[in-house]
Amino acid sequence: MYKTATILCKASIYTRLSTGEVVRTAGVHSGPPDPSAVEVARLTTKIKRRCEESNETPSALVDSVLSTATTATLGRLLPPPTISRLINRHRNAFSGAPSNPACRASIVLSEQYRMYESEPGTFENFLVADTGVGDEYRIMIFGRESTKSRIGHVDKLYVDGTFNLAPPLFAQVSVILAERSRCVTPVAYALLPDKTGETYTRMLRLVKEAWPALNPSSVVMDYERAMVNAIREFFPMDVSIHGCFFHLVKNVKLRVAREGLWSRYTSDDSFSLKARMIAALAFVVPTEIDNAVSELAPVLPAELIPVLNYFEDVYIGRLNGVRPDGTLIRRAPQFPIEMWSV
Repeated sequence: MYKTATILCKASIYTRLSTGEVVRTAGVHSGPPDPSAVEVARLTTKIKRRCEESNETPSALVDSVLSTATTATLGRLLPPPTISRLINRHRNAFSGAPSNPACRASIVLSEQYRMYESEPGTFENFLVADTGVGDEYRIMIFGRESTKSRIGHVDKLYVDGTFNLAPPLFAQVSVILAERSRCVTPVAYALLPDKTGETYTRMLRLVKEAWPALNPSSVVMDYERAMVNAIREFFPMDVSIHGCFFHLVKNVKLRVAREGLWSRYTSDDSFSLKARMIAALAFVVPTEIDNAVSELAPVLPAELIPVLNYFEDVYIGRLNGVRPDGTLIRRAPQFPIEMWSV
């Protein structure tokens, strides 16, 4: 139903929600004509209908609908941020979206959020595992149920955690990708409450229970000791674990920044090149790492020696002595050379 906004005018019309067809009128319209107000009402209704039928972002939807609006109409519309909020509220009401939960333990997923439509009319379960309502350290893993039938053919996994994409109430999203026939695709998204070893162990246990045939020969991952230990617990000891070179470079850059050298790194090309030589040790044959470090240290600026020391401690092992035959004795590193050597 539409009613005239003018206080003195009592006229109203009734339309069909699906088509906009006028089915009945009541009263006599006595207000002055206002074409722009009619256009504002029409566009507002169009925005609401379109947000029900598409997954466009609010900004894209508004830009599209208002592309032909007149200046007079645009001047009477709500501000774009307000229209975006209107779209989100209408979508939530239309889809029956539940209110935001107060804590992880209270999350209840309705069926529409647990199913995946692989093709029109064909649905499959999308919630691989869930530690359940009431669990303060809730873990929820999403992935296609059909993955179970082919996961046994996967030889290589990639595991990566991200914090920026984590929804409220969760600390991180851990993504598991599988490689098959030289094609890498994501197969699981785990919402985790924290980044402890216990949580990683629980996550992998849930994955193995859901997909018992999962038995990769190698895993590529970030440099996180807790995750390495969890992988060793749930997969054969002969599975090879490789560190991602991207994350190796990232960790070296973080150390450069921690030493207060980031400004120089980004402004001095020569200094930046020398710093990158540290991460480039990944391309040295493992048996030649000791020689490479000995040759690299003298050519580095003094300010980069603490970064090289960090790299030795974590990825090579700090020098601890020399054997009678001249070979070096090193402490065990956090991540062995075989893990990060390219």
